[in-house]
Amino acid sequence: MKSCATGNRRSIILHRHSAVTSGSRSPGEEISMFIQWKESFATGIAEFDDHHRKLIDLLNSSYFMIIEGNSQEELQQLLDGLLDYTRYHFEAEEAMMRAKDYRKLDEHMIEHINFTHGILSFARQARAGQQFLPIEIFDFVRNWFVMHVVTSDAEMSRAVRFR
Repeated sequence: MKSCATGNRRSIILHRHSAVTSGSRSPGEEISMFIQWKESFATGIAEFDDHHRKLIDLLNSSYFMIIEGNSQEELQQLLDGLLDYTRYHFEAEEAMMRAKDYRKLDEHMIEHINFTHGILSFARQARAGQQFLPIEIFDFVRNWFVMHVVTSDAEMSRAVRFR
């Protein structure tokens, strides 16, 4: 994988995403998505729905990288990029919850911390050269994402949207 001029990990992942989704596949070639946006993921808060869509795009790009047999180093960059973007999203979400005095902020933050720790664990394993199946990462992320968005984020959005 070639890095972008900025050297920013998020830029590397986004650059890779644009290459995957640029239409460079053969006519008629189907690419199934690892996870697809569903209206049940919508929180009604446009900024966070956009973040969630971007996370889904990053996950799908990552999935394609694994299918293509990318290296352990590229997997590490992928995990770092995913972590960078989720931190950005979590910080924005938590700032809004603080501003709206959301009563379950602490519980919500614990979920964010648990997710971050899970990704960090995979990143440490990759850095140490430990072998694991990338599908373990994807299962963890997909399961956490879907459950968090349709339960915790949905509850949070109902509580803060009209405050």
